[in-house]
Amino acid sequence: MQKITKKVKGRSRSFYQLKCDCGKMFEVKVDNYKRNPSALCKQCRGWTSEKLRKLAKNCTDRSEFNNTGNALKAAKRLGMIDEIRSILPASDSAGNNQLTHKDYLTKVKMNRGAAITVLGIYVNNYTKIKVKHKCGYIWDVLPRGVLNKKDCPNCCTVKSDSNMLYMWRVPTTNIVKIGVTSVRLGTRRINEVVAQYNTVYKTNIKPEILYTKETSNALEIEKYLHRKFTNRSNMDKYITGFTEFRLMTDLEISTAIAYISSQRE
Repeated sequence: MQKITKKVKGRSRSFYQLKCDCGKMFEVKVDNYKRNPSALCKQCRGWTSEKLRKLAKNCTDRSEFNNTGNALKAAKRLGMIDEIRSILPASDSAGNNQLTHKDYLTKVKMNRGAAITVLGIYVNNYTKIKVKHKCGYIWDVLPRGVLNKKDCPNCCTVKSDSNMLYMWRVPTTNIVKIGVTSVRLGTRRINEVVAQYNTVYKTNIKPEILYTKETSNALEIEKYLHRKFTNRSNMDKYITGFTEFRLMTDLEISTAIAYISSQRE
């Protein structure tokens, strides 16, 4: 244990530098240490036996539990290793996950009841699977997301205000911005970004609007286009949404617009 002194908001305060059971070094105020000599680092402090049991029940394999923060080290500290192993799915001698599709369906039924119907085949915990919500909406999700009661995107009470997709181009260039905004803001959002562009690059351009569409699917379409067209423009980071600028040919622009047009409102 090492005692150190630091300036905190203009005042000199004394800290102890401690080594947690997980091996991580951390600092604690001297007064706090006197009240609680068995202090732990911030990551280990949050784990309780109940939280560890709940995490183990929702894990589909041992590797997921082992890779979740300091869960494994916290289980060792609390003497819960044998109990956690009894809750987690078994692994073979090579450490491979033995959770079958049938086992996964059983877990889903226990956690979600009739709310979720699994349509795809369970492969592992890191491969998305197709599921259907009781409302009829179908989407791809990580298997652990279903067990952790991830909300149905269609029924989620927190609705996004990003319901207008737009594409605009910097005139006489192949630099295209693909983004989303709300119908309420409309082109005002585009003009704000253009104003930032003009300030940074000392120009006075007006945006060439390529396409706009009001759709509840705007965010999903935007993500698809960003994944499909990956040739990013080296845009200044002080421009809002600088990662959404792409270098696109006329053919790619036409392809993107055709895809947007084919999507539902």
